[in-house]
Amino acid sequence: MPGRARRLSRIWPALMALFATLGVMGGFLFLRDLPPFSTLEGQTLTWRFRLRGPLPPPPDVAIVAVDDRSIAALRGWPLARRHFADAIETLNRAGARAVALDFLLLDREQPSDGLTLTPGDALLRDALERHPRTALSLAMTFGDTRARTDDAQVGAGHAALRVVQRPRGLAGEGAVVAQGALAPLSSLREVTNVGHVNVLLEDDGGLRHINLAIKLGEHYVRALPLELARLHRGLAEDQLVLVLGNQLRLGEARFAIDLLSRLPVNYLGPPGTVPTYSLIDVLQSRFPADAFAGKAVMLGAIALGVGDSFATPFSGALAGVEVLATAAHNLIAGTALRSAGEPVLLGLLAIILLGLGAAILGRLPSPLGALAAILGLASVWFFLVQLAFTEWTMWINMTFPTLSLLANAALVGARRSVAERRLRRRIERERRNLSRYHSPLIADLLANEGQRLAESRQDAAILFVDMAGFTGRMETMPADEMVTFLRDFHGRIEQAVLAHGGFLEQFTGDGAMVIFGVPRTAPDDPARAIACALRLVTDIRDYSGELERQGKDPVRIGIGVHFGPVVIARLGGREQQHLTAAGDTVNVASRLEALTRILGASVVASAAVIGAVREAGREDLLEGFERLPAQPIRGRSGRLDVWILRQS
Repeated sequence: MPGRARRLSRIWPALMALFATLGVMGGFLFLRDLPPFSTLEGQTLTWRFRLRGPLPPPPDVAIVAVDDRSIAALRGWPLARRHFADAIETLNRAGARAVALDFLLLDREQPSDGLTLTPGDALLRDALERHPRTALSLAMTFGDTRARTDDAQVGAGHAALRVVQRPRGLAGEGAVVAQGALAPLSSLREVTNVGHVNVLLEDDGGLRHINLAIKLGEHYVRALPLELARLHRGLAEDQLVLVLGNQLRLGEARFAIDLLSRLPVNYLGPPGTVPTYSLIDVLQSRFPADAFAGKAVMLGAIALGVGDSFATPFSGALAGVEVLATAAHNLIAGTALRSAGEPVLLGLLAIILLGLGAAILGRLPSPLGALAAILGLASVWFFLVQLAFTEWTMWINMTFPTLSLLANAALVGARRSVAERRLRRRIERERRNLSRYHSPLIADLLANEGQRLAESRQDAAILFVDMAGFTGRMETMPADEMVTFLRDFHGRIEQAVLAHGGFLEQFTGDGAMVIFGVPRTAPDDPARAIACALRLVTDIRDYSGELERQGKDPVRIGIGVHFGPVVIARLGGREQQHLTAAGDTVNVASRLEALTRILGASVVASAAVIGAVREAGREDLLEGFERLPAQPIRGRSGRLDVWILRQS
């Protein structure tokens, strides 16, 4: 069972990463076009446009704009149809390859008897008929049946409104479905090409796609920019194939499209990036000789209160006619954004690689190193996405691969957090176990550093405490009573030592050795040693009084304190070791404790300790101490200045 548990513990993180990555892949395949994911992805596309910056004006499209100056010069809106006829004639003489009108010419021009064409309508019809590379606009309606053109009438129009291919297995209609259409005047529609000018906004109000086809009844009506591109390329009807929800074939060019037959718009820049000329200047032939030569020209309104505008990456209000002209340029030049086909496969690959990378990098030993590595991976990913967008017009989904990275990083982070909590619990458990045999300060050190504890040379205060007359007491006291007595005695020593931050190195039967200066040295180590000695004297005196009141023998202790250089090290064999201090300072402290019985003192402290206490500003602790002449120390040559606190 333990082996199986270990195998599961190794496999489980990999399974979690796999499930997270598969979940993100499923979301990418089925949810990427739904809010909030589509909205978030749209924002990332906006950032990519802005990082790329505006592009140069396109050489293959131009706009003739009905602006405020044109309306004033031509005596108001709506304009007379003859002006549109004159514009078509002028543009054709200027060498325009194709012309599209972004105006809904629904009814006969007024005044009219409703039966015959007005002179203006007749002029426009003649211009359209003489120049076959022209196109008019219609608008699809959704849910509004009041102004609805019959499907049969729309379908019976020019061949531009014909059914396109439908691949096998396509779910749904492969395009947005309309309920009706606002079509051009039938006498005009019969002699020219037609395309819809509907632009459908995203959920966040942005305009990122052009619907290449919208279904009406049994017919799929192509978009006006698509028709303008076909005319500019000089393609026959059978050279334009829209495979619904899959691909647009425009002559030799191929464009991958989404399931709704939409094509992302590759915006060029702020308003005016597409060369724009005023209609009145065109009618009066005030434009450069090469302004329209070989170009696809879109006529539309930009005048205040007449034209429409949309929020785009470079502007909060780009004229609708410039949006359509930009889409036409994308199709003519082959620069439309690619979000289907290869970008989808690259998105799936990125989900896998980023998820795997986050799962691997998140396991680096250092949490900060793991975080830095994951952020580095994310930075590389963002750079590659921007590079693909700028250099190859690829719109690779950024949202779901980034989500894969974040999900796997979060899983690794959660696993690390759980592991750290387990480690903390283990350390706390070990600390509690060690605290039963070591000072809590050293227990923490051992639990956290263990075998990494290194030998150190430092100054420390050493305190020895010993009970006087313990051997005689043992002769008259039963063993179990002696154990109880020693526990009580040791407990009082422990309380005093811990209260002053000392390390209780060991109990020695009737005494103890205490170190002040581990695990870290401090300027007040000697002062805390003297304070601990004073508390021990007071506590044991009170304890002795309790024993005497119980009719038992009193307890007397002797304490020796010295301060100086020691070596803090782990001593012992391979299996059992303990932390201790070694050196002459330890030996002197032990000899000073032995002097207490000769000098009749409770505490004997070296001059080194007393001087260090004074340097720490704790002369209050020295009240009651008296200096003695230099004393001989057993086992040492020479004498040592000492201070004593006499027994009370």
